[in-house]
Amino acid sequence: MGVTKRTINISEYVADGGAQCSSPSIVWDQPLCAGIICEKNDGRTIDVAIPDDCTEKCFWVTYYCNDYCNNCDPIRLKICPC
Repeated sequence: MGVTKRTINISEYVADGGAQCSSPSIVWDQPLCAGIICEKNDGRTIDVAIPDDCTEKCFWVTYYCNDYCNNCDPIRLKICPC
């Protein structure tokens, strides 16, 4: 059984007019099949391993940023690198 390794950078998915949050809180859900190998840059970047027989190849992340408002609702993203 093979494994595909990928890098996901949340900065590619979350931006407000090109500006990024100065100090976001980022929480990645651990997927059932694939795995998060390493978190970098305060969670902005993750390295993942996805087994070839994995049926769910997507990752969920909750992104909190209060740069533009107080108590803003978090952004919930589903990122599928494959």
